[in-house]
Amino acid sequence: MQREKLVLIGNGMAGIRCIEEILKRSDLFDITVFGSEPYTNYNRILLSTVLQGDTSIGDIMLHQRSWYEENRITLFTGETVTKINRNEKTIFTDQGRTVAYDKLIIATGSSPFILPIPGADMEGVKSFRTIKDCEEIIRASEQYKKAIVIGGGLLGLEAARGLMNLGMKVNVVHLADALMNRQLDMVAAKMLKKELERQGMNFLLEKNTAEIVGNQRVEEIHFTDGSKVEADLVVMAAGVKPNVEVARESGLTVNRGIVVNDYLQTEDCDIYAVGECCEHNGIVYGLVKPLYEQGRVLADHICQQGEKGYQGTILSTQLKISGVDLFSVGDFEDANGTQAVCVLDETKSIYKKLVFKNDILVGAVLFGSTKEGPGLLEMMIKKQDVSEIDKLSLLQSSGESSAVCSMAQEETICHCNNVTKGAIIEAVTEKDLQTIEEVKGCTKASSSCGGCKPLLTELFSYIKNDDFEEFVVKQSMCQCTTLTEDEVIQQIQEHRLTSFESIVQELKWSNKKGCLKCQKALQYYLKIMYPELQQQKSESGYPQLQKDGTYSLTPQFYGGVANIEDLQHVLDIAKKYNVSNISFSHEQRIELHGIKRENIRDILTSLHLPILAQDQTMVTIKRASYRNECECEQKSIFPLSYKLDQAFERLTMPNRLAIGLSSCVHEEHQLSGQDILIIGEERGFETYTKIPNESSSHLLFIAKDHEESVEMMKALIQYYRETASYLEEFGGWVQRLTDVHIREVLFEQNFRDLLCERLHQDQSRKASSLQQ
Repeated sequence: MQREKLVLIGNGMAGIRCIEEILKRSDLFDITVFGSEPYTNYNRILLSTVLQGDTSIGDIMLHQRSWYEENRITLFTGETVTKINRNEKTIFTDQGRTVAYDKLIIATGSSPFILPIPGADMEGVKSFRTIKDCEEIIRASEQYKKAIVIGGGLLGLEAARGLMNLGMKVNVVHLADALMNRQLDMVAAKMLKKELERQGMNFLLEKNTAEIVGNQRVEEIHFTDGSKVEADLVVMAAGVKPNVEVARESGLTVNRGIVVNDYLQTEDCDIYAVGECCEHNGIVYGLVKPLYEQGRVLADHICQQGEKGYQGTILSTQLKISGVDLFSVGDFEDANGTQAVCVLDETKSIYKKLVFKNDILVGAVLFGSTKEGPGLLEMMIKKQDVSEIDKLSLLQSSGESSAVCSMAQEETICHCNNVTKGAIIEAVTEKDLQTIEEVKGCTKASSSCGGCKPLLTELFSYIKNDDFEEFVVKQSMCQCTTLTEDEVIQQIQEHRLTSFESIVQELKWSNKKGCLKCQKALQYYLKIMYPELQQQKSESGYPQLQKDGTYSLTPQFYGGVANIEDLQHVLDIAKKYNVSNISFSHEQRIELHGIKRENIRDILTSLHLPILAQDQTMVTIKRASYRNECECEQKSIFPLSYKLDQAFERLTMPNRLAIGLSSCVHEEHQLSGQDILIIGEERGFETYTKIPNESSSHLLFIAKDHEESVEMMKALIQYYRETASYLEEFGGWVQRLTDVHIREVLFEQNFRDLLCERLHQDQSRKASSLQQ
């Protein structure tokens, strides 16, 4: 198959992470990357540590040229894309190069905001955004000693700290009346100012710069209030502005950033934008976590494997400035309808504030001790109700034991790269990792913004402590054995144990009869592993005994569709045998109730219809009703519903599975709670699933028609049957295996054919057993 040409404009963190995600998913593209700087991809966030002398330029490089070569990526550094011709689908560079594209990703990032004041172009006025800026500032510090940093935000304070480390006297000029006013409330901002003043930093707050004065080189800064201050180096760190010029000139819609939809697409369906240059739902993000999340969604969509879409990100800031730990998230200012819980210990310089609305955490500020930060962020993401919790207990005092001890293993340490505490414990203990750098390399924790490094360091010290006893929890299958479920399955396969009796004997079950949990689980695994040896019981297809001594049954109308003759036939039989009640289930089935025992055989003989299985492992299909007022082109889902009902009839499943079908996106609200949702769209049938603790659905695949959808669904359900644990819910199974891995299986034709064949064989055996 001919590979498409993918061009990436921008060699920064957001764009290259997006390329990494694409490479994980497919090999469909010939990739070309243009970067304006003469370097390979590096971690821009860590430039402040270079300025402060903690790291070198080499330490912050994320990819060497060998990585691009190994992945067959054509890289042009020091070359800027100046024009996009959307009609001819080509880009032009400042080096006179012309490159064609099939898909284009704009990841041009942002540029420092330079104050539009007289003298801003004078010698000695620098920005702080690139390696070149960093190197020029370091060289200037060798000759000049009076520095001004314009901007009291995160970047400005980090630059100021670096300049102090370089031996310069530093004044920080800030327009607002408080430092980091977007990340901190007034109490935390004052405490930060006090601590940094103690370290030797000076602040000029509520100062509006009027002009920069000097004879060729900067000598003074004058303010609008008439005051002035001496300086021979000025670093502007007053914010950034998205680089959108090339997009605007090509005719793409631009507000503050390049406007994109939930798939990070511009209005040109072949052009995407990601990172600081794009605007989603009116928001331009500048932190690492949302940019990486955007990259994953974009990669899914461009590889046609995508999630439902990017839903925005809850922003949090965790950082360490000059030895001061800070964390903030959400709306931390008091407002109508909110309640705050605060702890202030001035003797230890610790301040903590939580803001709640309707017993849901909506914001937090931590100063001096940030160990609770990851847990609070997790609580906000999950919108956890804390009405039954003592809210003050969420703020652990500094004198108590380490927060990492009490964190659950599924809690996240690194939110940029989604690395949990359990994953880090497992990596350190099983691979005998000896340094933080080895942990970063193995798990990617703290390899992006570095905000979680203090917590990661604390966790690493906790793991390496001689008293550490918290290992990754491995739950035994049941009380009858110490083996985990995976270990039991492995032993069954290795020793070819084909009966419940042989399993409990060979694996030394403490209870030779087993318990209710393992009895059902082992019966399920035996049916899946050795279907040819298991006698399929047909009771699940027979009428079900009710509490009043009568029976009920459900005639199987595939897809919930019945013709007039079949319906009349069912009514005639119900009348003949005095069936007391006919109802419609929530799964759109006709149910017959009040059947007397002596009439069961005659009714089954007369119906000439299969009986729907009623056990806990069945698959149910539910259709959304048509909406006449909907203007989109609705796809018929009746044939698909009919075929799926037939395909999954009486299957033995790990857990009950509910499948919902909607003819268009506007009907999906009728199908809330379904494990799998299939939606008819213009490009085909999109198949989604919900993942535990995630608000958005994941797109598993897109089928072009009914036939392909049925084939993909057969392979998906069979793979779920063969690899899920007993009673493992479908969404949890997808989360454990990852949707990327599942797609790799489904899109491999040989694997898909084998899965469909095994499902067909199992269905044939069951049909034969029922007939007997």
